[in-house]
Amino acid sequence: MKKKCLTLCFLVFSLIQLIKAQTSNELWSPISESSKNISNKVEKDNELSKLKLFSLNLELLKNKLNTSTKRGIKGGEYSTVITFPNENEELIEFEVFETATMVGGLQNKFTDIKTYTGKSIEENNYSIRFSISKIGLKAKVLRNKDYSIIIERLNSTRNVYKVYSDIESDVESFSCETEDKFSNSFIKSAIKQQNYQKVASTGGLRIYKIAVATTGELSQEILNQNNIGSNASISYKKEIILSALVDKINTANAIFERDLSLKFVLIENELDLIFIDPESDPFSIENKFILIEEIQPVMDDILKNIDYDLGHLVGTNACGGLASPYALCSPTKAKGISSFWGPLFVHEIGHQL
Repeated sequence: MKKKCLTLCFLVFSLIQLIKAQTSNELWSPISESSKNISNKVEKDNELSKLKLFSLNLELLKNKLNTSTKRGIKGGEYSTVITFPNENEELIEFEVFETATMVGGLQNKFTDIKTYTGKSIEENNYSIRFSISKIGLKAKVLRNKDYSIIIERLNSTRNVYKVYSDIESDVESFSCETEDKFSNSFIKSAIKQQNYQKVASTGGLRIYKIAVATTGELSQEILNQNNIGSNASISYKKEIILSALVDKINTANAIFERDLSLKFVLIENELDLIFIDPESDPFSIENKFILIEEIQPVMDDILKNIDYDLGHLVGTNACGGLASPYALCSPTKAKGISSFWGPLFVHEIGHQL
């Protein structure tokens, strides 16, 4: 009788552990708002009805990722498997690889900023893009073309992360336009030029160098979002903003690689295009019709003979979107404007291609 009782207890314990393993592991643990006294932060940060909260062991995640293989480099059959939660608090296993989002020189200067890509081991329709930097983890789980799952830090709460589906998010309507200043002959020439002026190709994937400038207003929003005080050094502020840009490029590359077999990497001189102060940046006001005329001369002046394939300016939501079509590798390659927040960035770059 005693033996049967022990066996039953063991089975019950195993079942409890199995159920628990479906929603938590050594990296992720689901938490309630009340347990961390963060209900006010949730309300202020995001009012999504299906938002889930997790604590993340970020240092352990970094250690696990140190063994990840860089994509495109042959290294045997070894791979790194990392779990990420979805909006239903289920943990999904992904086989992940490190992927380049900056040219080599820039990456060597900022070794703490890393980007990754991955595919679900069990769910074929799940893929992931994420970055790790001084602003923590930022991840986007892509579920085919249906919707995405966002994983990002709750305000500046160090180890608390919010997980939600972008179906639940209130995406503001946006205004998108393209410059209508080009003749058919110019467009045909640009398309032909696009086919040949690629920087590199790996397994059919075209790789282009992109230069992204920021308005001072956007830089301040990013710094405020991450609680970076005015006393921080300029170099530290620029690294924080660069981290946000790198994450944006990485998630955008998921779409460009899937739909167009191309990707972008930030140029080595990217820091020269990050403007901190709205009062001293080279742009007049955040008006897309004015900015579209200002950005090309600004990049020409700063970058001069530095080689890049596409340029783009990102600002706050006040910018909207505007782009010159078929601008890739052309004299107007920097004439693209978009709001940094939301889907406009990918949309406007799509017009420039």
